[in-house]
This record gives sequence, structure tokens and C-alpha cells, in this order.
Amino acid sequence: MKPLAETYSGRFFRTRHRLAWRAEHMCKVINDVFQPKSLMDVGCAIGDLVKGFVDLGIDAYGIEGSEEVKPHLVCIESKNPQLIKGFNEMRLRILINDLRIPFKLGVMRDLKFDLVTCIEVAEHIEPEYADIFIDNITGLSDKILMSYAGPVQLGHSHVNCQEFEYWEEKFHKKNYLYSPSIVLKVLEGLEPWKHKDGIKALFKHNLVCFERVETKRMEIKTKWNTDDPDPLGDIQGAIEMGL
Repeated sequence: MKPLAETYSGRFFRTRHRLAWRAEHMCKVINDVFQPKSLMDVGCAIGDLVKGFVDLGIDAYGIEGSEEVKPHLVCIESKNPQLIKGFNEMRLRILINDLRIPFKLGVMRDLKFDLVTCIEVAEHIEPEYADIFIDNITGLSDKILMSYAGPVQLGHSHVNCQEFEYWEEKFHKKNYLYSPSIVLKVLEGLEPWKHKDGIKALFKHNLVCFERVETKRMEIKTKWNTDDPDPLGDIQGAIEMGL
């Protein structure tokens, strides 16, 4: 396993500040669609999205794999002393943890977030560690908004460029289903910036959303105010309709 600090050095993170402009727009759209109270951004780099979500009043945190990011972090301090124990000595909202290694987050193991975002990360995870990566992010939330690069979408350390079905199968094994209606809402919100660097990649890198079946079923039951244990036999159909 190649150390991430070699692949993602300080030089790599210094250039990330040029993308910080997008945080205001991306975070607002994601907040409008999901309305999360808590959020974890996995593969957060300098934490620009984490800060953007915090500025909107969301209790947001991030996980980044390379220690080299520390001098470049932009997110603010956490005011939650319990969570600080699970994070780092700088009191920031970012945990340094290689996404290819099973998470051992101490207090974090017992926490669930309303939403996990994981943007332009999946293609950087070698195939032999992809299942661990999926275990890690599904352990954090019942709703995952992520992007991936297809087979012809090359880039810095793109080591696992796959078709949609590759990721869908891995989430399906964890009892998550694809939610295309949610993806459409997010992309519609980002439409004004679809040609700008930092956002146009989301349209090319195939944005996807996966939801845990049990959680979606409970949401539908609450919405319909029914005690039916299975209000819709075809839960995938309900998700595709945006219910």
C-alpha cells in the first residue's frame, strides 16, 4: 500500500484553494435537497466543503487521508468536546484517516450522520481496497452522495475508474439502493455552474446517491402515515419516483 502522503503531498493541497469558490454553491444546493443536521465529508481535502456546510448551520466534519493536508486546512474549530476526542489535537473538524483502512474512530463508531458526501474520491481508491472504502462510508450514514470517474475519465491518481454498475453492486451488497431523483435535484441546482472548473467535474464524474433500504422505507411510512410494514413492495420504484 503506497503511503498517501507520497501521492497527495503539500504541493497537491496548495492548489486546492483555487476550488474553494465552489463551496458556497455546492453546499447550498446539497443543503436544499437533503436538509441534513449533521454531515461527514469523506475525502474532504482542505475542508472547504466542511466549512461551507458549517457556515450554513450544519454540524459538519471531514475525513482526509493524507497528513500533508494539515497546514492547508480552512475549516473552523469544533465546539463539541466529545467529538474532538475522536479527531486531532488541532481541535479542527477534520480527522486524518486513510480511506483504504477500516475506520477505527473511537467515539465516532457510535455516531451516525444524516448525510455523507464523498466527491471525486472513489476513483482514487485502488480496487483491492474498494470494499473497505464502501464499508467505511456506509458505516457513517444511511445516505451517501458521491461521485465516481468512468473508465475514460483520467486524472491525478485515478486508479479505479469504473462503470456505474461496479459501484451499484457494492452498495447493493450493503442494502443500499440508487436514488436517481435525488441526483437530478442536485444537478439541477448546480446547473448555473456546470461549465466551471470545480463543478463541471460533477457532471462528468457521474454523481450518484445511495440510500439504505430500511431507512427509506421508514421515511415513506412516515410520509404516508401508515402502519403497513412494507408500504411499497417495490422500494426501488418508490426511490426512483422521488418518494
